[in-house]
Amino acid sequence: MCTRERPEQLEQCLGALSRQTYPDYDVLVVDNAPSQAVQDICRRWSVRWVPAPVAGLTQARNVGARAAYGELIAYIDDDAVAEAGWLQAVAESFLDPDVAAVSGRVRYMNAIGDTRRISDQEAAEDRARPPGSFNQETPNWFSLACFGGVGDGGNMAFRRELIASSVAFDVRLGRGR
Repeated sequence: MCTRERPEQLEQCLGALSRQTYPDYDVLVVDNAPSQAVQDICRRWSVRWVPAPVAGLTQARNVGARAAYGELIAYIDDDAVAEAGWLQAVAESFLDPDVAAVSGRVRYMNAIGDTRRISDQEAAEDRARPPGSFNQETPNWFSLACFGGVGDGGNMAFRRELIASSVAFDVRLGRGR
């Protein structure tokens, strides 16, 4: 998970990750504005803290991919609250050996007043992308993969050999760049 100066949201996200039903996973917090506050939060939740001082979400995601140990690398945004079965569903998607990347639905929730806190009420506008399977034979696969239509960056996962070695996030793109 990549974070930047949002300790309250980070706490909510880590709380949700602590309730995952999947039996074996590590949480890595990539701090894109390294701070003592985030280090302290990571220590409290017993998760790995990795500094990524060069600004940009894509920079932070690449740092996380290189620092991760597992066969699968799953990304969630620091302002997201994962349902308890999130990692289990991600892992099951990779039972098919031909699957290299997956993305799931993200439900956008209402904020609490003028704060960054998330309520338990789903936002009226449903921005979820339709389910589907994409490969190089899919018409317009490149445009869909690069410019939206495949999934949401706040809920995506890759096989380690794909993301850590051959494909990296383009550091010219993304928030913070």
